[in-house]
Amino acid sequence: MLSFGYNKSISIMKVIKTIGLVIASLLLLAVLISFFLPSGFYVERSIVIQSDVAVPFGLAKDFRAWDRWSPWHEIDTAMVKTYSEVQGEVGSYYTWDSKNPDAGKGKVTIVNMSANEFIENKLEFDGMGVSTAKYLFEPVEGGTKVTWTLEGNGEGMPWFWKIPGKYFNLMMDKMIGKDYEKGLAKLKEISESTEPSDRIMSFETEMRDFPITQIASITSTLKPAELSSNSFAKWFGQIAQAISSQKLKPAGVPMAIYHEYEPSRVTLETAIPVEKAGSKTGNVAFREFGGFKAFVVKHKGGYGNMEAVYETTYIYLESKQLKSQASPIEYYITDPELEPDTNKWLTEIVFPLTP
Repeated sequence: MLSFGYNKSISIMKVIKTIGLVIASLLLLAVLISFFLPSGFYVERSIVIQSDVAVPFGLAKDFRAWDRWSPWHEIDTAMVKTYSEVQGEVGSYYTWDSKNPDAGKGKVTIVNMSANEFIENKLEFDGMGVSTAKYLFEPVEGGTKVTWTLEGNGEGMPWFWKIPGKYFNLMMDKMIGKDYEKGLAKLKEISESTEPSDRIMSFETEMRDFPITQIASITSTLKPAELSSNSFAKWFGQIAQAISSQKLKPAGVPMAIYHEYEPSRVTLETAIPVEKAGSKTGNVAFREFGGFKAFVVKHKGGYGNMEAVYETTYIYLESKQLKSQASPIEYYITDPELEPDTNKWLTEIVFPLTP
């Protein structure tokens, strides 16, 4: 009996040893094979969108618009997303954090861009390394060809994922390709159902007539670096005091008229509409304003990405053969002192058009 039990133990040990050797051999073989596998991956999908290039370009470069077309945002509608104050330009980013393992967490940053031509994003997946996504916009007969690519070479990936990662590289096109096709199809659907005049960088727009009215204003010339929220607060405070001292009533929200905006200097007129003209008080003057038709962009969010909105709007107006006058206006619909959440700030950016 003892001999039988001893022999049985030896047999089991031989089986375990054999299994161990097989596993070790397979692992060694997998490592050896990995040396001949590609160190990176590349995924590419394209679609032709029958719309002005400004529409899909605007939807792609403003991360806040990704909720409308990104295939991954549908995975977890409750994922936590945070956005940089400035959107739509190099350096803009957003982060996401989801409890759903298919979404995970990470960060996307715009690292290079050319208006209506291409966007290059850096993708950082938590614990899974860094990859690069690009959007290419090419004019073709019937619209715009949009090409979406993804590539990576294992940068930032934990060491223990290096070898498994090479095997995943072989499957990336099949794994990611369907999501890319779904996202591009949604981008096409939204772009083709949206007239260029409806959206600028995902913001609503409209044509509007501005009748002649009276404004109380202060005109200032200074360096761009000297512009600040304190400057505007000071100017609007002085205007409000002048209006009150003459027992006049405001007839609209505070506004800023940009007569000149150069790298070395800015000339702007901060103003408040009033029900009737008053008398000049200190540096506060009264004058007529309005009497024009304008293209209006309804910007929601902080003031940091205004430059990108202006750039995109001027490109759009040029594509539609609409000429803007030299003095765009900003109407501050939301008072920042009453609403701390910058995402809720509404500013109407007005581009007066030449008749």
